[in-house]
Amino acid sequence: ADDFGVYVAPSISVSFVLGSLSADALYKEGKLNVVDGKVPPRLVAGLNADLEYAFDPPASQATHVNKFGATAFVDFLFTKELAFRLGIPVKAQIVTREADDKAVPKVTEKKGLQWSVPVFLTSAIKM
Repeated sequence: ADDFGVYVAPSISVSFVLGSLSADALYKEGKLNVVDGKVPPRLVAGLNADLEYAFDPPASQATHVNKFGATAFVDFLFTKELAFRLGIPVKAQIVTREADDKAVPKVTEKKGLQWSVPVFLTSAIKM
């Protein structure tokens, strides 16, 4: 029953190799160092972010942002089969406070962002 909304949803993801996690150098003579056919263990830092921006939000919505998410992370890449990620995401999404005509004073409907910062540690093991 709601009208269709128009929004844009850009996203970005960047990461950088910070250094080696072993005694082996990542680069030799300007080229990637390969030891026994594999890249040495490395530390990578990065950021993933996305945004949902509404051009014409409903009157009850306090902001043009419908949704936002950004995660800063550090990857510990030991082998192709074993990696760990420590991440700190920041997320926001629209939540609705319903109207209540029986309350005194009356409560009107309002939509606003609800923020959360759940830190996580995850591992990936390839079998």
